[in-house]
Amino acid sequence: MREEAVKQAIAIAYRANGFAEKLHREGNTRRGDIVRETRERILSLETEQYPACVLVSILETAEVLKPFLCGEASALCCLTEESRFAMFGIDVLGGEKSEADG
Repeated sequence: MREEAVKQAIAIAYRANGFAEKLHREGNTRRGDIVRETRERILSLETEQYPACVLVSILETAEVLKPFLCGEASALCCLTEESRFAMFGIDVLGGEKSEADG
């Protein structure tokens, strides 16, 4: 089961490459960088062995990234772009959330 989840996460990361590039083309450099770094972390599953707690965290990140890439009608796909980026800790102005912001 875990192997299948890793395969799905890696597939999501490969699909995210175009999304990161699109953000850069649109002038959203910081957001594109965050997606690219997230993608790289997920792709590290191909070559690195992680403790279970780290693996779970990476797999959860892939699930958060998935709605950005899907054309499915899911609750997350219906969120505004600002709401989606808030999941990555970015506010509408492109700044990072602080610990005090929650």
